[in-house]
Amino acid sequence: MFMQNSLDLDISAAELSRSPEISPRKAHVRQGRIFRRIEEEVLLPTDLRDLLPKGDASLWIREGLERIDLSVLRNLYTDCGGVPYDPRAMLGILLFAYFEGETGSRTIEKRCLRDVGYMHVGYGQRPDDRTIRRFRRQIGPVLGEVFLLVVRACKEEGLLPLRRVAVDGTKIASAASSLKRWLSKAEKEDVSEMGFEPEECSDPDARNLGTSGKFVRGYNCQAAVDCDSGIVAAVAVSNVSSDGHLLAPMVKEVVRNADQIPAEVVADAGYDTNEGASACAALEIEAYIAPQSSVGTFWSVTQDDEIVCPMGNLAVPAGVNNSNGKPCQVLRVVGCPKCPFFAECCGVSSSRTLAFPLGSDPIQRLNAAYRARSPVGRAAMTERMATIEPVFGDIKWNKGLSRFRLRGLDGASIEWTLMHLARNLAKLGKALIRLFWAVMQLLKAVGTTRNSTITAMHSPHAIL
Repeated sequence: MFMQNSLDLDISAAELSRSPEISPRKAHVRQGRIFRRIEEEVLLPTDLRDLLPKGDASLWIREGLERIDLSVLRNLYTDCGGVPYDPRAMLGILLFAYFEGETGSRTIEKRCLRDVGYMHVGYGQRPDDRTIRRFRRQIGPVLGEVFLLVVRACKEEGLLPLRRVAVDGTKIASAASSLKRWLSKAEKEDVSEMGFEPEECSDPDARNLGTSGKFVRGYNCQAAVDCDSGIVAAVAVSNVSSDGHLLAPMVKEVVRNADQIPAEVVADAGYDTNEGASACAALEIEAYIAPQSSVGTFWSVTQDDEIVCPMGNLAVPAGVNNSNGKPCQVLRVVGCPKCPFFAECCGVSSSRTLAFPLGSDPIQRLNAAYRARSPVGRAAMTERMATIEPVFGDIKWNKGLSRFRLRGLDGASIEWTLMHLARNLAKLGKALIRLFWAVMQLLKAVGTTRNSTITAMHSPHAIL
């Protein structure tokens, strides 16, 4: 119920006595100081939705929560102990906090006491900071199942076409702090004499990961985003710096969550491995993976599935060597010395060579390089950057998640999943609200009254 805003005309008698002959003014001209009336008491309880601006994220998240079956959260509780807070309210508070970029439990507690959005999405619950921290750790084992339910709900509402999925990763610092700095020189010597080495940091799962020419002590966070809707179809957290081994698990996670195989997958050069390409080929997915080398601009594949150079010379197997500590199979053109372009092509080398990871299919790798460098592949790479890079930028800069609060690989996974779960749930709730009002306008156009419409709707809580 909205509080009625009215205007009071405040003209004191002293002002009238000072000017007995007041010239008449037009009706719309103010003749004195006007203030809005203060009304602290209302006859009926105020609906919190009336106090929120239209399009507030708390409306979207609560609407999305009403759409999801959260029985997996209720199964975490037993019949003994104290009376807990409702898990739907606790999850709503956490998701809205992460959507707003608030990850500290004490800050979230204050917001629940003062912020109308937190009151609305939390059903009026006011948990303290310790309860919020315990719940955030408690939901870790089932958070992946909740994420799956939200992705499936987005698919049912037509928000997940899976025409093209972009996969990428970003490095985020852990909550680790160096332990050596707390020890004095004498304490370090005592620890060394006992045969122990002081821990480097307080998060043993974190690793030094290379990113942008520097190292960060943290985790490699992955996401697979639908290029049409921006829905995050899969997330993962690893403490390995390389992205190459993560493409196959991410594609399988997308298929599991959405219960559908995407038509195309696009990724950068960090995912150019035999495992990722083989996984996409096994699922008949058109993969656009940027090649790590320039093999696609020199070698070509004939109709007989033979690899030749631009002059048509055949590349034949020439043994196995090591490249960056990994075994690679080598193909070599034996007719190079007799070629008229030998000096320009090979330089000081005796011949042109082509190396692939041992066990991979050279034909498949070359075709993948051609596909990525084709006009369609370049357009897919551009769409990948416009799809997934803004997601990471919003999380790290707008939301402020440049450093995790929870320690350990499990803690980092919880926070990374919460951030993307809040994003998906907001998109789902926004779509549901738009659908509700579209139906309202349609029924209004055919002459149905508003009261009968609200009674007939399956989701009356969607009214703003």
